Amino acid sequence: MSADLLRRAAAMLREHANTAIPGPWVKDGGEIYNTGPGGLWVGETLHSMDPLTTEASSAYVVLMHPPVALALADLLDRYADVAPFAGWGSVNGERLIAVARAVLREPEVTS
Repeated sequence: MSADLLRRAAAMLREHANTAIPGPWVKDGGEIYNTGPGGLWVGETLHSMDPLTTEASSAYVVLMHPPVALALADLLDRYADVAPFAGWGSVNGERLIAVARAVLREPEVTS
């Protein structure tokens, strides 16, 4: 079950990263741009009554561009492949399962 969870989260990350406008992204004023070939406009930043929240949120969107999602997907897949042999109870395994649940927006299952 845990390997499946990690693989499902990796697949979701890849799906979204591969369909998004590729990075690198930058924030310029109130908008986010793609600085790759053609310099595509990605969209407006998040709007908020609080300019500090808007600034922080748009900076976060730029930080988490598609290559970050693809790197995280690779990490989840690699751990799904080796974890059954290393044991799921390790601290790293528990953290990666928590990451996968967060990506999938699935609550932790309690017994």
